[in-house]
Amino acid sequence: MTKKKLIKKKYKSDCNFRKKIRCCNFPVEKCHSKQIGDSWGDYCHLYDLEWDYKKLRSQAKQMTKDMKELDKGMKKLKDTDKEAYKEYKRRIKDLFNGIVICGKAMMFIKRSGRGVSKHQQVLADKLMEKLKNDDSDL
Repeated sequence: MTKKKLIKKKYKSDCNFRKKIRCCNFPVEKCHSKQIGDSWGDYCHLYDLEWDYKKLRSQAKQMTKDMKELDKGMKKLKDTDKEAYKEYKRRIKDLFNGIVICGKAMMFIKRSGRGVSKHQQVLADKLMEKLKNDDSDL
């Protein structure tokens, strides 16, 4: 019987996609923002995003627009340039996965109460306090 050794990996310490929702599967070496000389898949596009519901939603919308623009140009490339076609297809897949991750992050923010207005948060806090008081009476 062999024992498996656990290897601890160091990631970006403030990456909420990795810490809170655990859905980023980027390798450690590529967990950084765009640097000079990086091509499309050499860096994380979500690295610089703020952990805010509205900003994540606007980023997801922008990614959708980018996907549509890439899709328009793909039909011509399918017959003429197979390599560029494969690259466009890979970029569209990456953008789609990024949109899915942004959606998961937005759901986490909503569920954790960070994506609500002040009025809604006050109501939720009062309700939670009331529930705690009711539980202590039991």
